[in-house]
Amino acid sequence: MSDLPLHLVIALSEVGYRETPRNKTPFTARYDAHGDYSYQGQAWCAIFACDCLERAGITLPVMQYGNYPRAASVQYLMDGCKAQGWFKATPEVGDLVFFDHHVGFVLRVEGELIISVEGNTTGPTSTTEWVWVHGHNIADCLGFASVPMPAKMKEGKDDEGISGSGIDGSGDCLRTG
Repeated sequence: MSDLPLHLVIALSEVGYRETPRNKTPFTARYDAHGDYSYQGQAWCAIFACDCLERAGITLPVMQYGNYPRAASVQYLMDGCKAQGWFKATPEVGDLVFFDHHVGFVLRVEGELIISVEGNTTGPTSTTEWVWVHGHNIADCLGFASVPMPAKMKEGKDDEGISGSGIDGSGDCLRTG
């Protein structure tokens, strides 16, 4: 796993997490810590993706989304990636992968298949309450987005030796101005 981007290492460390109670997670709690809106009880796949990026030290740009205080929405995240010129048709390891009303990260590309890690998805049960790894046909994906990574970031540490998993996620993923 040493060649994986830090946000994937963080996402993989969460595999097996199961929400309890419904749609109440540490990922949404970190968003609630911003104080202007409660995300507890909301669908959280986009929040999970942004939270993993934030904990890896990746700051997404300020993006405007009407009256929404933060982007917990897959559509807003996808629209923001398109606006930044990050959206594309061909997947690479570390990319965001967009589905109809769902988002995750590309772990591997195997021909016409991707392996992804996703939050608020099915796991050992058929309910959408897990962080889990899945396989998908590329043709079933809406597209992919390469979020710019800090060049100096390595697995688990940045250039100053600060552990990415210890970052408290206090920055906004997508902020309104």
